[in-house]
Amino acid sequence: MEDKIADVVDMLLAGECPDESDLADFGKPLLQSIQSLNRRLDSNKVAFDVNRIEGYKQVLLNYARYDFSKSAAVSPARDELDALALTINIAGEELQTADKQVGIRKQLQLSLAEKNVLIREIHHRVKNNMQVITSLLALQANKVKDKHVHEEFQYIQFRINSMAMVHEMLYAAGDLAYIDYEKYLNQLVTTLVVSMKGSDGNITSHVDAKSIKLNIDTAIPLGLLINELITNSLKHAFPDGRKGRVSVVIKSCPDHYELKVSDNGIGFPEDFDSQNSTSLGLGLVDTLTIQLEGTLIRENTKGVSYMLTFKQLEANAL
Repeated sequence: MEDKIADVVDMLLAGECPDESDLADFGKPLLQSIQSLNRRLDSNKVAFDVNRIEGYKQVLLNYARYDFSKSAAVSPARDELDALALTINIAGEELQTADKQVGIRKQLQLSLAEKNVLIREIHHRVKNNMQVITSLLALQANKVKDKHVHEEFQYIQFRINSMAMVHEMLYAAGDLAYIDYEKYLNQLVTTLVVSMKGSDGNITSHVDAKSIKLNIDTAIPLGLLINELITNSLKHAFPDGRKGRVSVVIKSCPDHYELKVSDNGIGFPEDFDSQNSTSLGLGLVDTLTIQLEGTLIRENTKGVSYMLTFKQLEANAL
């Protein structure tokens, strides 16, 4: 009988289903225990640790040694009790393991929730610290008499704000890995237009970046680049209260993204040489293009437009 039980358990472990001849002479209680084990080993259910299954096999073998190797005088009542004990033992192990698995899942969920709270708090504090910096710059700018220097302070604030907005949106959003870039651009461009040109409606804006979600490693340098291009348009393209429009469009292609930033202003002078320009903003644009591993093309027809082709940068591991 011991050999028969060992053979049946080996069949179960191998994924084979015993037939009636294999289970002959087992007795109803032991047969029910083995059938219960068979159900737990069903390929459509969660797989169990083989070491634990081997443990069941040893319990079955011990049961066989106890009942069938001594004598044929073992009472049916004792047979029933031993089979019941075996079933309870197996069920107990299952319940214990299930409890452990539930506990592990709860611990993982708790750890994940704590990690998310911590990351959100970091983004919130970074954003707050950047706001403190912009406030200090604003206070310092108010003491500066030179108009050009005052403007440079303002542009630095715009750059810091473009980065702070990324952290603010990650803090507020449910997804800590990616931000809704259309929402970000709407806020960024609107803030720049109102700050530099007022809210009288002379300058309108257009943003189209539907379904574009970028990670922080891509979102920040791209936001800085767009900030520089829009700031440059608002600064130079619409002199003397001229009306106009600035536009930002991002399209997702199969293996890259395409960004177009444009305006319908007066354009660059014909003799303008961007390669030899001393403009900090244009220098930053070139640097950020390299950081994004992209290519940038400028056109000077019916205003100015920039076309940037880039890929999403690989996110840094936390």
